[in-house]
Amino acid sequence: GRDTRPHSAQFARLVKRGARRCGCEVVDAGLCTTPQLHYLVAQQNEGGVEYALQLCSNARIATPTELCVDCAGGVGAIAAKQLRDIPNLSLKILNGPGDATLNERCGAEYVQKERKPPVNFDETHARCCCLDGDADRLVYFYWSSGEPRVLDGDKIAALLALYFADRLPPDTSFGVVQTAYANGASTRFLRGLRGLTIATAKTGVKHLHRRALDFDLAVYFEANGHGTVLFNNVPASLDRFRRLANQTVGDALADALLVETVLSELGWSLADWDAIYADLPSRMLKLTVPDRRALRTRDDDESRLVEPIALQAALDRLVADAGDAARAFVRPSGTEDVVRIYAEAATQQAADDLAHACRAAVLRFAD
Repeated sequence: GRDTRPHSAQFARLVKRGARRCGCEVVDAGLCTTPQLHYLVAQQNEGGVEYALQLCSNARIATPTELCVDCAGGVGAIAAKQLRDIPNLSLKILNGPGDATLNERCGAEYVQKERKPPVNFDETHARCCCLDGDADRLVYFYWSSGEPRVLDGDKIAALLALYFADRLPPDTSFGVVQTAYANGASTRFLRGLRGLTIATAKTGVKHLHRRALDFDLAVYFEANGHGTVLFNNVPASLDRFRRLANQTVGDALADALLVETVLSELGWSLADWDAIYADLPSRMLKLTVPDRRALRTRDDDESRLVEPIALQAALDRLVADAGDAARAFVRPSGTEDVVRIYAEAATQQAADDLAHACRAAVLRFAD
């Protein structure tokens, strides 16, 4: 499979040629999203129905709904056009290839981080979701007082956890897997749900997926909108949700249909969903350092440093001084010589101040 970038066709030809020379049989899926390719691999190995048919036959929308889909200038637009046969759901596909530059002022990452609407969207587009360029991340937004209200991966996880918490037998192990970047308000909300275990994993969806396999049913999402629901051992009454959610990887289109099905069954608007909790203000910074290996986090909790220990003590003091709602951590990047700083607090100014104070502490102790 390949995407719509100009070099992808040549790359695909080279991969097929190399695989055939190694004696492999090649199945060419053509243009498809990353999660669609994961699904197709599982289908080849385990059997199953065609991707679009699987999604369309398991989504349930009770009342006529138009969903405006920002496809980030990517291949998701092609896959989304296959999802036309869902009763009561009309997908208005925007920012396909040629309509917008890939991930430039559009897509899930832009909307989630910038809190701005994507290019080619305005208030006439009332109910909106955004994919990223390869359609494995999803965020929603709607308009309130002329401004976009973003519902990110944390909000998606909370919605799905809320829905399934009331529909599982008492002996079902049920978990939500988060990373350290999950907004603290989402974690507090999840603690109030019956029978739910909150698990943590390192940043990176592969770590969340692996941890989610420990539960009969698990919801996992990063704040950026990458995630899914794994149905490992659940009642037959939830089979259509298992068929709707991609069981191999985060899938923006499958997740959007899952969200729409749940909202329809609850009878909720996007504003109703948004109101389940209010995000704490946060700030994320990136600091270039000579050697990121000077900082090391705990294996089971990347929000706590084990080296330098004096830096962790300094961070703890800064958080204590910032108030009851405050939280902050620093962690080394896994790919470049930078330190990532995350801070939350009761107000945006307090979160900004805490993030910059943590930055100063890194410069002081990790030089």
